[in-house]
Amino acid sequence: MITLAAGPDWLLLSDIAGIGSDAFIVALLPEQDGVLGSQAVRAGAHSVLGRDAPPGGLQRIIQAAAAGLAQLPVNVVRELRVTPALTASPQRPTARQLSWLRALAAGGTVARLAELEGYSERAMYRMLQRLYAQIGVKTRTEALIRAQTLGWLVADGRE
Repeated sequence: MITLAAGPDWLLLSDIAGIGSDAFIVALLPEQDGVLGSQAVRAGAHSVLGRDAPPGGLQRIIQAAAAGLAQLPVNVVRELRVTPALTASPQRPTARQLSWLRALAAGGTVARLAELEGYSERAMYRMLQRLYAQIGVKTRTEALIRAQTLGWLVADGRE
């Protein structure tokens, strides 16, 4: 079970899922949200549960896991159906764009990144939105998960 509260938690989920173990991963979310739940599933969670779920919720998920089943709230399933899957090969970001993703993954803010790059915060935000679209995602969290999954957060000399 992993609580997803901040960016590093999402990267940890992606890392755990990437190991390929037989572990059943339950994502605990700050709230029961279809978008966050679908992101957790895409990052490797098998089941999703809001932190405010009734006490029997976790018990039902554990019973489902023991039976080889995943349990997802309806709003997560709906979001998984309507949001395009992140399976297409995205266009690889430039070295500069990769440095932005790495800075965000390390906990940097858009304001700090804008300051370092010499842009206004608004301009930096727009450039990041274009980068997210380029790699086929909508949010910073999705971008960091995708970048981690594709190995872009580690400098590899291919830039």
